[in-house]
Amino acid sequence: MTKQSHSSNCSFSPFRLPGIAKSLLDAVKDEAECQEKIVLRRFDLEARGHIKEVYASTMAWEKAPCRDDFYRVSIERTDPGALHVKTGSVIRGIGEIEHATPEQILAHPEFPRARRVFVSEHARVYEAGMFPARFGADAGRVTTLAIIVCQHADYDPTDRASWPTLSRLKDTVARFGFASPRLIDSFVARLAQTGYLELRQQPEDNRVRLLCPTERLLAWDREWMAAHYAALEVLYPEPGFGPPRQRDVAFQAAHARSAVAAFDTIIAMMWSNLEIVFFLSSTSALIILLSLFEMGGSDPESRIREADLVELAPRFAVSRSHVRNIMAVAQERNFLVRSGPRNAYIQLTPHWIAAFDRFIAGSLAQSDLTYRLALRHQVEQARFEA
Repeated sequence: MTKQSHSSNCSFSPFRLPGIAKSLLDAVKDEAECQEKIVLRRFDLEARGHIKEVYASTMAWEKAPCRDDFYRVSIERTDPGALHVKTGSVIRGIGEIEHATPEQILAHPEFPRARRVFVSEHARVYEAGMFPARFGADAGRVTTLAIIVCQHADYDPTDRASWPTLSRLKDTVARFGFASPRLIDSFVARLAQTGYLELRQQPEDNRVRLLCPTERLLAWDREWMAAHYAALEVLYPEPGFGPPRQRDVAFQAAHARSAVAAFDTIIAMMWSNLEIVFFLSSTSALIILLSLFEMGGSDPESRIREADLVELAPRFAVSRSHVRNIMAVAQERNFLVRSGPRNAYIQLTPHWIAAFDRFIAGSLAQSDLTYRLALRHQVEQARFEA
């Protein structure tokens, strides 16, 4: 893509990531306009690689063109020399939702302990005996599972657009950019074969088959949801996150319905962590590196050998050679170094710790956002039923 310029004094070269989601936004300061404007850039799959730019005055957002097409990063003007990020997100059709931000989470004195809980809880739900269909976990499969549950919870028989069909699943998963249609086809087939998913006939149109998660998949989803909130509860024990930690079924349904509104922010968070995109998309790569960290792999005195990681292969449903390949890529990207006689010892670098801490903090911030959206949904539902 050729460089595009929006000012004689300020230019940028937007780049396109393969499969990146529609509506992934990046709010940046327009230096040429002395911070009077922000640039919202949408990566649009339908635009054949061309980035559409919409300029909106930070002082007059309501007059901005096409504002309904975008998730807006919440910012406010504080002084002529700075932009201040608020503690919240603006969700299209809902408004601003206050929640913990990645910066607040990273700065929390209990973050190291929350990180340990995050790693141990996610290792548990991604283990071969726990993860659905006995596959290894990666971002493509995890998002597919989450979207199956969300679309099932959002199903309205009278609204054809809400029907949880395979086609709708593929369209939504494609927005995240981590799974091909072929992967989704094979994964859905395997989920059905192993009792995690049922294909049911739509009563209003017997040509249509709906993807319906079984209790087996819903039970795993509750464990996966609880894993996120276990770490958040370390940071914010009062009032805590009781419903997801207690695997509350009613909250699970509200959480699934509410998460749909947050998809754009979740996509933006995942793709903002470009350094670890490979490890998100490669089977079990993320959890293997996190497990290495849990084993003490970031300790400067670490004496962990590659042979010590052999047990991780069957644990996370991958081969030993796959584990070696993950270590090789991590070393290429300065996430891992070798030391000692014949470079026998492996150690995670501070660069790795910083990159994965940002991802963990971003994940927890999104979990807090969806938690608050779910509570809001339950309150509105109670009012409607009253």
